[in-house]
Amino acid sequence: MIESGLRTILGGRSSQGRSHHVIFGFPTTFPADAIELAVADVDAARRIAGDRIRPLETILARRLEQLRPLLPARPDSEALLDRCANAIRIAYVRMARRHGTLGEDFHAYHNETHILDILGPRIDRLISTHGVLALGLRDWCVLNLFAACHDLRQREESVYEAGVGANERASTEETFRLLDRCGFSRSVDADIYLAMDLTIAGSTFDLDSVESAQPVLGFLTDGQDRFFFDLHRFNSELGRQSFGSAKDDNAARLKSLSLGLRARIAMRGRPESGRQVLNAYAETVAGLV
Repeated sequence: MIESGLRTILGGRSSQGRSHHVIFGFPTTFPADAIELAVADVDAARRIAGDRIRPLETILARRLEQLRPLLPARPDSEALLDRCANAIRIAYVRMARRHGTLGEDFHAYHNETHILDILGPRIDRLISTHGVLALGLRDWCVLNLFAACHDLRQREESVYEAGVGANERASTEETFRLLDRCGFSRSVDADIYLAMDLTIAGSTFDLDSVESAQPVLGFLTDGQDRFFFDLHRFNSELGRQSFGSAKDDNAARLKSLSLGLRARIAMRGRPESGRQVLNAYAETVAGLV
C-alpha cells in the first residue's frame, strides 16, 4: 500500500535529484532537546527506563508474533521490524522522560501510556478484525511508528503555518532523526519517512492562548458535532469495520457532552482562554462517566 501509493504519488525528487520528504513548509526548525540527546539510542533507553519498559516489551513481543505470517514475504523483514522496535523503544522512553513517569513535567494525556494505548489495543483491534494480511509489513510498521512518535514534542511555542502545528512539526523532525539513528535510509525507506510526515501532520491540534477561547469552545461544541455527525468518514473499509460500531455507540454520549459543556459555559460566563474551556470540558466528561 505504502510502496505502490505514497511513493508513486508523493515520493518525488527535488530539482537537485535528492529525495524530499517534508511535505509542508514551516518557518522554523526544531533541533534536538536535552532529552533527545540523553535518550540517543536503544541502549540508553533501556538503561534509563529499567523495569518501566516491560509493558512496552510485552506489546512488541505480541506484535512480532502477530506479524510473523508476513515475514517470509520480504528478505529484510526481520531487520525492518528490529529497526522499528528500537525506534519505538527510544520514543517510549523519551515520552516517559518528557511528560511521564520518568520525568518532572507530567502531561495527563501525552505520556508513555498514550503510546501503549495506541500501539496495544487500538492496533490489536485492527489486526483481530481484519487479520494481519490486510496490510503489508511496511504499512503495519508505519502504524506502529506513528503510535510511538506522533506526540514526541508537546511544549513548543505555537507557530501555526501551512496547516501544521508546532508540536506536530517538531515531532516529525525528531521522528526523522530517530529513524536515521535506528538505521532507516531516507532513500531506501522514503515511503516510510513520507508516511510519517503525512500522518503526524494530520494529527495537528494546537490550542492555548487568550485568543483561543472562542475557537476552542466552537470546536468542542458546534465544530465537534458537525465533524462527528456530518463530516467524519472512515478513510478505509478496515477502519470502518473495526471502529464504526464504537462510533455509533458514542453518538448519544457526544450529544450529552456537547449539551453539558454549553450549559456549564452558560452558567459561568464567557471563557477567558482555551485552557479554561478545556477544563470545563474535562469537568463535563467527568460528570458523564
